[in-house]
Amino acid sequence: MKYVSVAYKNEVTGEYTGRAYSYTTELPLKKGDKVIAPTYKGNSPAIVVNDNVPEGMIDERWADKLRAITQYQSEEAEPDGCC
Repeated sequence: MKYVSVAYKNEVTGEYTGRAYSYTTELPLKKGDKVIAPTYKGNSPAIVVNDNVPEGMIDERWADKLRAITQYQSEEAEPDGCC
């Protein structure tokens, strides 16, 4: 398992903007990969902005609450809760 940071896709502009959010993953992700990120609002398209977040950068009060990225974006279908 490793930690990554992602930026969500802006529904208005279609660009990946805003602050970065941390997730765990078992996928071999690299910077620039487009993924589906689970959020409290449902799944959201996102892009990996940091593919190797050091464990020490994750606040230990939240580490066990981080959600996992388990899938890449598909060009054919939008994720649940998207757009």
